[in-house]
Formats: sequence, structure tokens, C-alpha cells
Amino acid sequence: MKREWRWAGLVAALVLAAFTPGAFAEEAHVYVAAHASYPELSGDGLTAGTGVTAYDVEETLDAGGSDLHLGLDIFGRFGRHRLVAGFSQGEHEGENSLSQAFGFDGQLVTSGDFDSKIDLSRRKLLYGFAFVNSGMVDFGVLVGSEGYDLSTKLSQFGSSREVQIDSPAPAIGLNFGVRPPVVPLRLYGEVVYSSLEISDVDTTLTDATVSLDLYIIPVLKLFGFQAGYRYYDLEAEDKAQGAKFNYKFQGPFAGVVLRF
Repeated sequence: MKREWRWAGLVAALVLAAFTPGAFAEEAHVYVAAHASYPELSGDGLTAGTGVTAYDVEETLDAGGSDLHLGLDIFGRFGRHRLVAGFSQGEHEGENSLSQAFGFDGQLVTSGDFDSKIDLSRRKLLYGFAFVNSGMVDFGVLVGSEGYDLSTKLSQFGSSREVQIDSPAPAIGLNFGVRPPVVPLRLYGEVVYSSLEISDVDTTLTDATVSLDLYIIPVLKLFGFQAGYRYYDLEAEDKAQGAKFNYKFQGPFAGVVLRF
């Protein structure tokens, strides 16, 4: 818990630094994008307790494939300083009829149905500094926190189990942007990585995204549409519960963007 507060204090200090008078010496803009994504889920996991159950998301649960996630991202440019925030939420459901499988009690079951529901809530707050900050191109580093709330609920042969892991994750990454002065386009990309063990939860995650904005009015660039692709790789282990997740969410997203 002390580590969480130290990281929260660091992020707060860096964000406050972005709002010093010198930060506005150059052009400042805020981008707000609401989007819907359709990531494909793959991976595997392990539940714990009486009758440990290992499963594959696609083969065992039949919960792979694409499903709807909704989210909101905010990106602020203040001179060389950046502020990146966002969240998203989505769920994947599966139903599979098995001819032979092990139940939660560890006994072999010859037939039955396997229902599942996997929920992911993701949030992030990052401060960035642009080492390259020209009129068209910027490139810099990101530091802050990216957290998640991941739950897997399994119902099999008359019994059910839900495993949940919720953890903040200090993160570091890189971002870039390309903004032609007249053409109504903006290209943006970022990759964030974190690896941390805290409160019996061991987390490793990679979050990478690239997006392209197309604005309705070329010069003003106040409103437009956004399309992109996100890759989210999360490995988490709760040593207290004995549960493990190794999930990958990847796929396209689209939405609208406002620029102030």
C-alpha cells in the first residue's frame, strides 16, 4: 500500500509541474475521445481452492473472439508537458458443452455445460514530457499508473466460482504524435509497460495503441472521427487466492474526438 501512495504522490507532483507558467509558453490543446472497441480475447487461467481448475479461454470456455468495450481517453498538450488519462470496460461471455472435463471438485465429469463471464475494467493516468516538440512531430516519455479490475466467473456442472484481481500498476512508456499543419489528420501512438508485485498480486502488463484522427474542419480541427488499434497483454497472479490470468485483448476501435 505504501508503494501505491508513493507512486500516486509522484504522479500528482508531475501533473502539477505541467501547470506551471512555463508549461503554457507553447501551444496547448486537449483531446477528448469517446470510443467503442472490439478486442479479441485469448489466453488462459487458473482458479484455486478445492479442485483447482485450469482453463483455456478459447477451447475450454469458448469465450474467445471479439466483444464490445466502451471507453474514454483524454490527452492534454501543454508546451512540452503531456497528460494522458483514460478508462474502458467490457465483458466476454462463453458457453461450451463438454463431453469430458474435470469439475471444480477435481472429479472427472463425463458431460455438462461450462458457462463463463470475463470482465475487464482498465484505467490510466500518465504524465509525459516531449523531448521532440516541433510543429508537426512530438516524441516523449510517459510515467504514471495504469490499473485494472479483472474478474472471471465460471459456472460448471451446478457449481460456480468467481476470481477477481484488482491492482494499480506503476507504468512507464513512450508516445509520439504527428500533426500536419493544414491536413485534417492527427496520428498518435503510445506503448506502456509495467511489472510489479504488490499486496500478494504480481502484475505484468503491456498496453499499446495507435490511432488516427480525421477532422471535419481542416484548419480549426475542433471535431472529428477516430479509428485505431489496441493491444493489451495482462499477466496477473494473486498469491493469496492462488489464481492466475494470462489474457490478451487486441483489436480495432472507433469513436469521435473533440479538440479544444
